[in-house]
Amino acid sequence: MKAPWTALAAVVTVTACGAADPRVALDATWPTQAPNYDATYQAWTRHGELHQDYQEVIAVDATLYAPAWRAALADRARRSNEASEADFGKAVAAAQADAAAHIKVSLVVTTWDRRENNLARGAQAAWQLQLVDDAGHLWSPTAVVQDRRSEHVLRAEHPTLRDFSSVYTATFDATTPLFGNGAKQVTLRVFGPRGKVALVWRAP
Repeated sequence: MKAPWTALAAVVTVTACGAADPRVALDATWPTQAPNYDATYQAWTRHGELHQDYQEVIAVDATLYAPAWRAALADRARRSNEASEADFGKAVAAAQADAAAHIKVSLVVTTWDRRENNLARGAQAAWQLQLVDDAGHLWSPTAVVQDRRSEHVLRAEHPTLRDFSSVYTATFDATTPLFGNGAKQVTLRVFGPRGKVALVWRAP
């Protein structure tokens, strides 16, 4: 029996910005200084769209929680709370501990049928997720949680947020490390009965 991803019929048009996306370091190196938030967001965010009968079915912006992104996020939280550099160090230490246990991806999702924007329903969701690297390691999410903070907070943190979008955090088990294992490419697969989207991060 074929896997759900490979069994999907090719009846849709998928567009992604992979050709223009920057190459990123898929290693476990943490920055020694806080990275620029906007630049880091752009570097680690991938966009994909799926169309059927000239209509957008789903649009996804996915941000991979790499060490640089986690550090930028911690620094942004520090600046928002007017915390000290020492507090930033504590936040990075907490992020490093979380990274040792969890692989995470932030998703901004827009669907034409708003009933299908339900990734937090897990196995019952209209759209499913998988992470895979070029070595064949495969991850399925252990949890997908919708971010229900206020819209102005979400827009500030996610510049790609659109009208009627929902924001989610997908968590994967880090028993097999994603970063630092020599991966040259990591792909997030978003798939459902209507088709599939692949979002790709490539190493230099």
